[in-house]
Amino acid sequence: MSGLRKALSCVLAATMTLGSPLMAAGPVELRSRDVVLNDGRLEGTVVNRQAQPVAGLTVRLFHGESLIATTTSNEKGQFSVGGLRNGGHTLCTGEDRQSVRFWGTQAAPPAASNRMTMVVDEEIVRGQNCGDNCGEGSGSLLSSVMGNPAVLLLVAGGVVGVVAIAAQNNNDDSTPASP
Repeated sequence: MSGLRKALSCVLAATMTLGSPLMAAGPVELRSRDVVLNDGRLEGTVVNRQAQPVAGLTVRLFHGESLIATTTSNEKGQFSVGGLRNGGHTLCTGEDRQSVRFWGTQAAPPAASNRMTMVVDEEIVRGQNCGDNCGEGSGSLLSSVMGNPAVLLLVAGGVVGVVAIAAQNNNDDSTPASP
């Protein structure tokens, strides 16, 4: 194997390793808030980073990718949604998301709260929200892949490696071992 081919193989292997779990910074901790439902009803408040109530904000509740409820915060930032079941859900306000686990009053862990508080990270501009696409799994696969620099680096490294190896194979003008 020529020196160029060995070097390209090493570059390709290193590029592929960059996108692998071996290079991950560590485990990602996904936090879900435990909330007690009172007779199947979620009660909560939407506040900004200065702890001021945010009125008129659309609050969407998803179970998986299915939108199950939509409501709007009142002048005190409060909202309420009824008819809910226990289990994992995603609460969306604008671009902000919060994973929640709903519990009945008898089964809730001691750390579960009776009310949900959502803190919005951005300034609210009326008329702008995430639509029905803010649940888990929102966005296209292409946008998820294209937004990940490790994936882009992996693909670019693979293309460069394949092109370089193909070019080396086409330029191999050495004489064959047998006549």
